[in-house]
Amino acid sequence: SSPNRVSLGRLALDTPFENEFIVSSRSATPFEIQKIEAIGTMHDLVAFEWAPVDPKKRDAYRVTFRGTPEAELRQSGKFVVHTDVRDETRIDVAYYGWVPRNVAAPVPPARTIGGQQT
Repeated sequence: SSPNRVSLGRLALDTPFENEFIVSSRSATPFEIQKIEAIGTMHDLVAFEWAPVDPKKRDAYRVTFRGTPEAELRQSGKFVVHTDVRDETRIDVAYYGWVPRNVAAPVPPARTIGGQQT
């Protein structure tokens, strides 16, 4: 597959994202994708669509995935692409990214200087 891993980058909590990657047969044989599943932190938060890069060859597919992070944490795992190629029935593509914590900056306490509060 190309690439072996996908960077999701910095994601925002409860905000939809979309990304893509291309998966291809190492043997350059035509194939069909049977299904794709996500394992890891995004396991039930991602939907996939795919289409051949070249419909005549069918030896590579552009995979588009969409999701919405529901937790403020590091996102990691793998997308498992199931194919009908005899020696490549499973192609793993690792993914990683993060959802930063949305923590407001602390308000400093009021200070008293010379009898006046600042």
